[in-house]
Amino acid sequence: MSKVPKTLEERLSDSVTILRNILDVGVEKDSDEYLTTKAHLDTWIKSGEPGFFTIPFPTYGRVAHMTLPKFSGTTPVYVLKAGKRRV
Repeated sequence: MSKVPKTLEERLSDSVTILRNILDVGVEKDSDEYLTTKAHLDTWIKSGEPGFFTIPFPTYGRVAHMTLPKFSGTTPVYVLKAGKRRV
């Protein structure tokens, strides 16, 4: 059985879910972190090419790791990691 690439509609739906989840944890829609994530997702929606991105969240002292898949049946992963603790 061959792997089928995600459709444009699947990539769009996945992207909306990621952006909504980011807003739900309190990230502002006009923040650099949100806009950087959205720019990566916009490119992925158009191209369908998989990718891994590290997105700094300096305002929150964190970093996000985002993995965007190529094939249907796989889900994008967006993990907001804890940053180094400042003493």
